[in-house]
Amino acid sequence: MQPGSQLDVNGSDLTITGVNMNINFNGAVINNSNGATDIVVNINTGTGGFLTYFRSNTINDNIVFNLTGSNQFIEAVAAPANCIMAMQL
Repeated sequence: MQPGSQLDVNGSDLTITGVNMNINFNGAVINNSNGATDIVVNINTGTGGFLTYFRSNTINDNIVFNLTGSNQFIEAVAAPANCIMAMQL
């Protein structure tokens, strides 16, 4: 996801499998219009030395990362930091 992009998961899990590629979440807005659930991101980082970046994003709910694979997951490596705005029920 690139700067300015937006995603509403609406209670669904987001699943990404990285095989021989970098995965980038950079400057996105991630929403969840289903307040009874959290944002769940399942990422298989793959193998082979590729990187997964999660930086400069705005997250409008609680978020859970489930990581598999042997490549690095790098969170908040560059300014501005991720902004997580958990909803209060």
